[in-house]
Amino acid sequence: MRYQTVQVHIAYKSPNGYLHLALRRSDSQRFYPSIWQTVTGKLEEIQGREETFIEAALREIAEETSINNNSIISVYNVPYVATFTDYRSNSVHNAPVIGVIVDTDEITLSDEHSDSKWIEPYEAAIVFDLYSHKIGASVFQTEILANPLNPYKLTL
Repeated sequence: MRYQTVQVHIAYKSPNGYLHLALRRSDSQRFYPSIWQTVTGKLEEIQGREETFIEAALREIAEETSINNNSIISVYNVPYVATFTDYRSNSVHNAPVIGVIVDTDEITLSDEHSDSKWIEPYEAAIVFDLYSHKIGASVFQTEILANPLNPYKLTL
């Protein structure tokens, strides 16, 4: 199965525990304007081939938040695949969910987003507007962040 999009959850460990990054899409965005979401994006063609979903996740993090690979502590294959429908193309999409832990809470937003905030894990179900983002954040928190012995860490 080929994937066209990726969903990426970013966590920062504060003195009181992990915080999740929430991004508000700009009002000017054609699709899903003004919603609170996590990092998302499409897989692109690079050097004559389609990038992997891990490559896409790392690229989207840098593009949307300015967090570069040097600030990423670890990357995880979250055990959840988001499913969503696209009424424009009359299609159903599956998006791998990636989780990353970063060593900084400082970001610079792209034009795609107008606001950001670091939220407590329980707030994801309230703040994120899309159901798949709520579930992705929950699975990232319970299966990975709250479980240091999880088997989902990726070696890049």
